[in-house]
This record gives sequence, structure tokens and C-alpha cells, in this order.
Amino acid sequence: MTTRQALLAAALAHAVRGWPVFPLWPGSKTPAVPDSWERRATCDPDLIGRWWASRAFNVGLAVGPADLLVIDLDTPKPPHGRGAATSATSVTSQVNPVAVSDPVAVASATGPAGRHGRDVFVALCAEHGQPIPADTLIVATPSGGWHLYYRHPPGPALRNTKGGTARALGEAIDTRAHGGYVVAEGSVIGARAYTVVRDRPPAPLPGWLADVLRHLDRAAQSPPPGRPVAVPLAATDRRSAYLAAALAREADHVRAAPAGRRNAVLWGAAVALGQLVAGGDLTADTVADVLEQAAVGAGLRPHEARPTISSGLRRGAQRPRMVAS
Repeated sequence: MTTRQALLAAALAHAVRGWPVFPLWPGSKTPAVPDSWERRATCDPDLIGRWWASRAFNVGLAVGPADLLVIDLDTPKPPHGRGAATSATSVTSQVNPVAVSDPVAVASATGPAGRHGRDVFVALCAEHGQPIPADTLIVATPSGGWHLYYRHPPGPALRNTKGGTARALGEAIDTRAHGGYVVAEGSVIGARAYTVVRDRPPAPLPGWLADVLRHLDRAAQSPPPGRPVAVPLAATDRRSAYLAAALAREADHVRAAPAGRRNAVLWGAAVALGQLVAGGDLTADTVADVLEQAAVGAGLRPHEARPTISSGLRRGAQRPRMVAS
């Protein structure tokens, strides 16, 4: 069987389970469809056959339409200039599936190079006093990570989360749900395949994990209240009072921005205040400090906020504005 035929067979096997699939470029994780991959994902064997007729496309699995939730336990990020701490040929990918139910075995499998997402997941389960939900479909990734497949719980659709951010189950743990996809079993990257580690039907997502993820969704939509951003300007006259109010107003807009709109609102605030910077009424440092405080209060990370602020200040500088004395 050729590589293309094997990938076609994998795509059809997933579709038979009712999991919509779509092509990824050969050897990659990038969608090969020209527009919305989630809308184009299908279980139609005829369309799948046409897609895989000429190329060895990898297989993308649309997680939301499949009514799944996938927990991605990633490998430790390598230090700058060095290779990954684990690989598909390391002990990480060769751990016996039974070891997943043994926290000690799982934690010791990765060695001292860094915390694997499995270690973090074990600790998360222990923190909540829950057993490790390992009796489910598990797929090993070429880099040494694991994908744990679960059935999506009843109720509102859960969204993706990203490890290392404010919306995460923990370091090196991503989740894929509605709006997300995974590279499916059978796909190949760097001559290494996504392979089944534990062959089980996806288990229901444990209720406690669903509760944690719903809490993360609610927190993202409504950031917790905090102290107002300190505006480093004294309102000693009408002009300075106007500038202080402008800073405070834009900071309030950023703090109140809903999930999915925070970067756009932050950019708009930086543009508006950047006009005053270009006019000589405010300094770029003052504006950047105030807006970064507000962005962090809204749930953005400093490294996410700073480029947006800089971009907005540059745009605002194209139309200088001065406050009348």
C-alpha cells in the first residue's frame, strides 16, 4: 500500500466513525482546503476519495463537528538552539499504555529535561482528587506528545484552550473542541506517524474537567474586576484634565473588551492615544504603560499586548492631534 493509499484509508476510517475530515498538506499540519476547513470537513466517502486521489494529504479531524474534545499533552519546549527534549523514538512514545494509569510511571517517563504535558495532567488530576481518565482513545504524536480523545459533554460548546496562557488546563496542555482540529491518526510528519497508543472508543469527558473548562470560558468572556488602571497624570488644569480623562477612558474600554475583541479594542485605543503622542501632548511610554496595564487586566499577556500597542501608536502617529490649551 502506498503512503497515499494508507492516508486515504485512515481518512475513510475516521469518517466511518462519524468524524468529519479534511486534507492537510502532505507532511504538515496546515489545511489544504481553500476556505473554511470546519465547513468543508466531511464524512462523504466519495468526496474524501476525490480529495486523496492524487496526493498523500495528511488527515485533519474537525473536533467540534465530530462531537469530540481532544486534550493535547505536549512535550517540553526545547531550549533555544537545541532539539526537542523528546521524540517519537524516545521513551516518551514507547511507554506502555498501562503506564498512563500509574502517575509515578508517567511522571518518570519524561526524565529531567522538562515537564511533559502528561506530568502536568497527572498533577491536575491529583489536585482535584480525581483518577487519571486514561481509559479512552490515545494517539501518540511524532514529537512525543499524546492526544486524549473524549466525547464532548452535553451543554454549551466548549472552545479551544492553549497551554501557557490564562485559558489553559496547565503548562503544555492544549485542548481542541469547537473551532479546533487535530492531525489525525495515520498522518505523517517528518517520516514519523501519528499512532494509536490505546485503542478504545472515546470516553465521556469527566464532569470535573468539563467544569474546569467551562470556568475558563466564563473567565475569558468576563474578566474579573480589578483596580482601575493608575493614570500617571495630575489634572492641574483643563488641558491636563482632558488628557488624564482620555487615558482613563481608553484604558476602561480595553479592560471591558469582550473575549475575541480585546486585541482589536487595544489597537484602537493605541491609535487614538497615538494621535495625542504625535501631537506632543502625551509620551509614548506613558501611553504604553497605561494600555499594557489595562490589557493585562483584561486577560491578555504582556507579550501579546505590546506588539498591538506599538502597531496602534504607529498608526496614530500618521494623524497627529493636539489638545487646545
